[in-house]
Amino acid sequence: MKLLKVRLGKVVWPMWEVRLAWAVMTAAWNGSTRIHELLSRQKDLFDPQTTLLWKDVKFVKINIGKSEVETMVIHVKSPKIDRLGAGDDIVIAELGNFMGPLRAMRKYREVSNLEEDPNLPVFRVESGGCFTGSEFNKQLKKLLGDLGSKIPGGVVTSHSFRAGVASEMAKRGHSEEELMAVGRWSSKA
Repeated sequence: MKLLKVRLGKVVWPMWEVRLAWAVMTAAWNGSTRIHELLSRQKDLFDPQTTLLWKDVKFVKINIGKSEVETMVIHVKSPKIDRLGAGDDIVIAELGNFMGPLRAMRKYREVSNLEEDPNLPVFRVESGGCFTGSEFNKQLKKLLGDLGSKIPGGVVTSHSFRAGVASEMAKRGHSEEELMAVGRWSSKA
């Protein structure tokens, strides 16, 4: 994530594109999401049952001990393991470090010229079209393409954010149950 942040600071992209990319990266990492729980599969069309819409995002302050913590609650309507159709709420707290997801979302919203219509996707390009998982992977390749041989596993894709969270947690000694809860996995596979 640090390398991506550094690379985004050096790339010659419009500011809205940089902020969009970082908002998606921090939401994907901190929420341990599958990329199509956030992004549309198609540029000109979105499925309201799978794509993250503005009505699916809430900004809520919660009390943890004596501190009030700012959170973003993302409602995933069609998670992979949901057999009942109720969806999942993913609570993402502001971290207070370089990859703060709420700060990234605020900065994205500041530069976006798009209306935050409750029935439209959260992550869209400047023209109003959907930002897709495929476009996100192309951005990652542009940012990190020259490092393929130096990155463990060789390539970073949208799935790397979800897998990366589990890998980092495992390295730090978290239990299988904790990993499964964060990743919303139903089996130990």
